[in-house]
Parts: sequence; structure tokens; C-alpha cells
Amino acid sequence: MKFAHVDGYVPFGAMATDPMEHGRQLFEELVAGKWGAITPFNEAEDAQAGA
Repeated sequence: MKFAHVDGYVPFGAMATDPMEHGRQLFEELVAGKWGAITPFNEAEDAQAGA
């Protein structure tokens, strides 16, 4: 996720049972497609992005 006050991207996870309201809201928006398509997980790409 890209935050205005942080250089680069930081990992952020959200789930339907997230303890924080904003996490649950973001999860619902993502699943509904509000922010675009969810791409399949690609372990190689994910590892590369975290390097």
C-alpha cells in the first residue's frame, strides 16, 4: 500500500474479520472491485517486490 507520508510501498493486509474497521471496509471494497481487479498471488513476484 502506498501512504502519502511514507516513501515507497509497505505491506498491508486486510481481511473480512479484521479487528480494525478500516481494514474490514478496505477488504469489502477490494472484494467488490472498487479498486480494480485482484490479481492471483505470484510467489516469485511477491518475493522480488520485497527485495
